[in-house]
Amino acid sequence: MRAEQPRAVPTLTLAARLVSRAPDITRMLDKLAARGLVERQRTESDRRAVLVTITAAGLELLRQLREPLRRCHLRQLGHMAPDELHELTRLLRKAGQPHEPEDSPWR
Repeated sequence: MRAEQPRAVPTLTLAARLVSRAPDITRMLDKLAARGLVERQRTESDRRAVLVTITAAGLELLRQLREPLRRCHLRQLGHMAPDELHELTRLLRKAGQPHEPEDSPWR
């Protein structure tokens, strides 16, 4: 959502980007909204559609996590050469393909 910010993202778009295809994105968004990390709104044109935006608090949490996450990745994968990391990424995407729709941006 940070990459989309400040635009709101439809819930179904978020669900399609999840690594795990847990069907209950609503429960996850409920928890994030309760912590003030995201906001949801319904569109006027389609009241069934829910748009999600990240809040300033959500962006701040991402900022706080950036460096610890970078260090974690470095500990886990720092021994790999850039070409090996690209190959790992390619293989992980390939492993996920049977679960991805044809028009998914994650393919």
